[in-house]
Amino acid sequence: MTNIPSSSTPPPSPKDQLEERVGAIAVALLGALGEALEKTPEKIGEIAGLVEARLQTARTIGAVTVAYGKHETERRASQVQGYAEQLREPLESALAQALGLVGSVAEVAKSHTPGSATKPTTQVSIVRRDDANDPLDAGTATTTTSDTGLDPNRVINGYDTLSASQILTLIDSLSPRDAASLLDYESAHRKRKTVIARLSHQSEQ
Repeated sequence: MTNIPSSSTPPPSPKDQLEERVGAIAVALLGALGEALEKTPEKIGEIAGLVEARLQTARTIGAVTVAYGKHETERRASQVQGYAEQLREPLESALAQALGLVGSVAEVAKSHTPGSATKPTTQVSIVRRDDANDPLDAGTATTTTSDTGLDPNRVINGYDTLSASQILTLIDSLSPRDAASLLDYESAHRKRKTVIARLSHQSEQ
């Protein structure tokens, strides 16, 4: 019996099928890449236009912001200047009143300093003696004689009418003899410690 060859094509091997699929994928990729390359300039133009629009918007916003900031700064500076002008007159008035008050206080303080205080109207004179037998001046104050026989008015006129502070200002001008006489009188009568201490010191000079 004679074998008749078959006319049907044998099925492709797995290798052939794989190569066929890889080729199809490669063709599809190349087509997509070509199409993308054709559209790239158009896309780049769109992106550039979008960026430029965004930049222009940013420039506009920046210019408006700067203009607003300048206007707001000028407005606030004008307000501050207006407030300063409103406060200027009251401040100057208050300063003038304060200076006047300081001047008044200074005048009052000056009038109460020891060098400018009003002196007592009592006239005090010191009668100096060369010895114990000097006659009294006919115009002296009323005589006050102590139990010891000493008249303090022979040394300081109006002695009994003077305060301790007034007597202290006169003691330095007394002779030691007069100071000793007044020391005896003061020790026996008024007994003022400050006067006694000063008279004791002066009598020892």
